[in-house]
Amino acid sequence: MNKNRISSINGLSSQEGFITSRGKKVWYQISGAESQGIPLLALHGGPGFPHDYLEPVALIGNERPVIF
Repeated sequence: MNKNRISSINGLSSQEGFITSRGKKVWYQISGAESQGIPLLALHGGPGFPHDYLEPVALIGNERPVIF
């Protein structure tokens, strides 16, 4: 996993970068990476489908890591 950037969103730490899967680069973001709860994996509908409706889910990052 290649960590490219660490930042803060709404006071929560956030990491983002790319991983390689089957020869393709896939972007990821982790909100609340230091949180101790069970991680939540949030997936959107795929190419051409908006993902902005998932952005409020990042606020759960104070309880558990949220992986986009």
